[in-house]
Amino acid sequence: MPELLSLTTSVLLLILPWPLIVVGLVAGNADRHPRLVGGLTKAAAGFALAGAVLATYFLSTTASSNPSPTHWPAMVKPLALSLDVNRITLVMLWLVAMVGMIVPRYAHTYLAGDIHQGRLHRWLCLTL
Repeated sequence: MPELLSLTTSVLLLILPWPLIVVGLVAGNADRHPRLVGGLTKAAAGFALAGAVLATYFLSTTASSNPSPTHWPAMVKPLALSLDVNRITLVMLWLVAMVGMIVPRYAHTYLAGDIHQGRLHRWLCLTL
């Protein structure tokens, strides 16, 4: 069971950045719809924060205090992925997810009416 939770946590950590990347890449001309891009940025950052909570829960339910790196199933072994999930990884995930939630909310009020607000949200997504 701990191996399944470790695999689940690793897969979750690999999935978390994709909504931010998709929003950053799809929002080509973000300055036309800054409120939409800002809302998508907040949603993607919220997804990352929820994933950080889940990853912390999964790691806390494992039996060992220092889980080993994830060993992928045989069908994906040729990908040669290795992901070490530990407490420091989760602290950094929480830090980035919290910054990702705070900055778009602050930018929404601070940059209200600015013509380049959408561009800020686009690049923020790609940076996070």
